[in-house]
Amino acid sequence: MQRWEYFHVWCDRDLMVSDEESALPRLSLDLYVRHIGTEGWELTATLPERDGFRLIFKKPLVENDY
Repeated sequence: MQRWEYFHVWCDRDLMVSDEESALPRLSLDLYVRHIGTEGWELTATLPERDGFRLIFKKPLVENDY
């Protein structure tokens, strides 16, 4: 059975992403998704919040990771 790894970031109404767990600066949504896509992450869901959106990403867990 496939297992997944998940994480989330916050995106404001100007489509700028703030990733508190990364050393990346605040990036446009387009640049951010392109960058993490090269690491195998895929956008799975967007959840509306008061001043923006919560973006949920996932990627397959490597068998050695669990």
